[in-house]
Amino acid sequence: MPVSHAWCDGLGPEFHTAVTGAERRGQMTYSEFNAVIPSEEYTSAQIEIVSGWLSDRGIHMVENEA
Repeated sequence: MPVSHAWCDGLGPEFHTAVTGAERRGQMTYSEFNAVIPSEEYTSAQIEIVSGWLSDRGIHMVENEA
């Protein structure tokens, strides 16, 4: 079954708390992302879906906070 953007809605509260902060700032650091979506627990396809989901919400991925 392919992963869809709706799948992101089912991610845990830590993820959604991080997204709320990122939406206010318009960015999320890779460290923040990796803390809530660790590559050991998610496939590369799932990580791509989450990245697209964030992008659709105007959240840019950055190395460090500006």
